[in-house]
Amino acid sequence: MKKKLVLMGPPGSGKGTISDILIEEFNLTHISTGNILRNSVEKGDEFGLKLKEIMDSGNLISDEIVDQILKERLSQDDVKEGFILDGYPRHIGQAQKLITWVEIDEIVVVDITDEAILERLKGRRTCPKCGASYHIKNIKPKVEGICDFCGTKLVVRADEDKIKHRLDLYHKETEPVIKFFEENRIKIKKVPGDFDIKTEKKKIADMISN
Repeated sequence: MKKKLVLMGPPGSGKGTISDILIEEFNLTHISTGNILRNSVEKGDEFGLKLKEIMDSGNLISDEIVDQILKERLSQDDVKEGFILDGYPRHIGQAQKLITWVEIDEIVVVDITDEAILERLKGRRTCPKCGASYHIKNIKPKVEGICDFCGTKLVVRADEDKIKHRLDLYHKETEPVIKFFEENRIKIKKVPGDFDIKTEKKKIADMISN
């Protein structure tokens, strides 16, 4: 069974983990707006150089550019049978465009409280040298505070004020998109963001299958 899914949830909700489970279970193509932008920059063509200039200046990529590259990506052959879209739409205007480009089967919403997200992100650690990620409870390094791969001292990733700001933006701009999809009779499936991947992986997949 292949589906065309949109994955939504607040920052830090575990969308990456959920996405990996669904990609593996249903053999879906992963479409991430962040990855598309990075790949465009890496190509080094005229468009990629323009994106790099915008990113290097610290400015946000405009909706028009994101819309353009996503619409083009959704027209490619490898996504016609099934995909999972992550990072788009971020507001109702983008959702209105999306449903004119492609027929969406379901919206998968990661359900988790802000308090649980803040607690989770406080425990995250990252290696400033190689980028490896850890968690003080779930993904511990072999030696406390030291990267397994390069021996560099790990740093705390979470900045509580920034996290709260991103959560506020999500509730204000992105959360209303879920209601928009519901009003357009697109099925909404909620999956828990606070779960044990070792024991509940199949449960998450079964929620989408039914």
